[in-house]
This record gives sequence, structure tokens and C-alpha cells, in this order.
Amino acid sequence: MKEVVGHMLLAGEAVNREVANLVEGGRVSPPGRTGLTAGGDRAVEDLRQALANLWAETGRLVASLPEDGDLKRTWDHPWFGPLNFKEWIVFQRLHALDHLQQMERLKQHPDYPEA
Repeated sequence: MKEVVGHMLLAGEAVNREVANLVEGGRVSPPGRTGLTAGGDRAVEDLRQALANLWAETGRLVASLPEDGDLKRTWDHPWFGPLNFKEWIVFQRLHALDHLQQMERLKQHPDYPEA
């Protein structure tokens, strides 16, 4: 569970950084994969707070995005190919929702520890 949140944090931070680069005309990073991320060594409350901070940052970023920004500038997703800044924001939301659903399924597993 903590590794899923760690992955969400790393991926979300990368997307926010690259969306800002796309909008500002900065250089985007080479495509990459974030994969699994260490999170198991962090306290649950630390992970919760980090995720809340990331989502607040994402909200501020989305609020600052221009409606008429350059949609020709893209950053490559390893599976979906080139995405513009608006597509990355949609991806960011879907990615988070997918992992939240994944965690809900994990909690339903018979081996999952009770609260």
C-alpha cells in the first residue's frame, strides 16, 4: 500500500514539473518510467500529508494553466506516446483514480490487516 502511494507521489511530482515545463516553454525531460517507488519506510501520516500537498500543488498548477496554451508541445508517456499539457493533467487524474481503486481492492483482500 505504501509503495503505491510512493509511486503516486513520484509520478505526480514528475507530471507537475513537466506540465510546467511544457507551458513555460522549458526543456522537458526524456521519457521515462517511474515504476515502483520506495514508500514502505515512511510513516503513513507522512505519506498522507505528502499526497495532500501534491494534490494541492496540482490544483494550483491547473488553476494557473492557460486555456489557449501551445498544444503542440508534448512530453512522451511510455505507453501513450506524446501528450500535451492538458492531456497530462487528464492522465494525472486518471492515474490517481486508478491507484486509489487499486488500494481499495487491496483492502478487500482477506490477508489485509484489520484496522
